[in-house]
Amino acid sequence: MEKLQEQLTSVLGTGASAAPAATPAAAVAPNAPVKRTVSAATRAKMAAAQQRRRAVKQPATAVQQATAPKKFTMSASAKAAISKAAKARWAKIKAAKTPKVVLAVKPASKAAPATTPAPKKWKISAAGMARIKAASKAYWAKKQAAKK
Repeated sequence: MEKLQEQLTSVLGTGASAAPAATPAAAVAPNAPVKRTVSAATRAKMAAAQQRRRAVKQPATAVQQATAPKKFTMSASAKAAISKAAKARWAKIKAAKTPKVVLAVKPASKAAPATTPAPKKWKISAAGMARIKAASKAYWAKKQAAKK
């Protein structure tokens, strides 16, 4: 065991450096590049240079942004006039949809009826209803018995 320790010490140097280094960069990845920071003055220079490049590339947009047009607001009287015109337009459309000719009802003549008579409604007698109820009860009783 001591021989191995001596070999390790000779390869790595001293015994104190034989322990693995606990630096954050080495802990993350051995081949990771070192992070470089840029000073505030350098960042300001880079931003100014980028603004100059944009100004050369797009001079019209810079002028347009500087002189933005004033936002248009509509007065209350203008809104009321538009609303009144829209209501009149919709009233005209609705009036066009209603029938203009109203058909007059002709008096029924004795020879031919004016309208066809409504078909007779079927009426079930009490005895018929009793048979239907009895058949329905028998049907569902049979279903319940089949479940059990």
